[in-house]
Amino acid sequence: MLTKRLKMLREEAGYTQRALSERLNLSDARYNQYETGKRSPDFEILTEIANFYGVTTDYLLSVSDIRNPYEPDTIAAHKDGAEWSDEELEAIENLKEMVRKLRKKEADMTRYRVINIMNNYQIIIDYGMANGAVTGDSIRIIKQGAEVVVPENDDKILGTLDLVKETLEVTIPYEKFSVCEKVKRTTYSVLSPLTNMASGFERKEVHSVKLAVNESQISNLKFPEIEPIQVGDIVEVVGK
Repeated sequence: MLTKRLKMLREEAGYTQRALSERLNLSDARYNQYETGKRSPDFEILTEIANFYGVTTDYLLSVSDIRNPYEPDTIAAHKDGAEWSDEELEAIENLKEMVRKLRKKEADMTRYRVINIMNNYQIIIDYGMANGAVTGDSIRIIKQGAEVVVPENDDKILGTLDLVKETLEVTIPYEKFSVCEKVKRTTYSVLSPLTNMASGFERKEVHSVKLAVNESQISNLKFPEIEPIQVGDIVEVVGK
């Protein structure tokens, strides 16, 4: 049944109904009706859900038990015992890379949360390297607004009319969270001491800007004190 598969896939992916409805641009009540069987999604929404999970609509509707006949593992299972050629293996790897990029694109649209206000300049969000975070990622702190719907299309939700409180950037990404700051960059032309004219060189300055935060929620969480590198220090590989 559709209801069972919707719940199973959601729980496998680790989403609550509310979080998933946000990802699908549906209201909480609307998605709940789909999962409880009180209402059936139209074909467009059913297709969106199937694409989100990387399965077919036939699988969602229990017409088939094969999640996706185009998954590399599924393709391999139908090879009838023959070995893969180098060209075929390369094609599978290209397919896997394409899927990774699509998932990264989906992750970029996910909404995360502020989980700690360290001080007036730094906050921590639950978006880390495991989600694709890198230094310099731009993030927005928002207040969620009213839903924007299309009345002619079964009240399909296009998104919410949000208020952007602040735009920050990731300055230190960790595995499952990141430290973010509002960074201001200023470029100065360097004057020649001999001619008092621009020498053609530029000096760039970077500094953090104070944030408008709820002062009562500041945790004063601090980084460890800086010490010289020594044998036995922990090393993390963050990229190649």
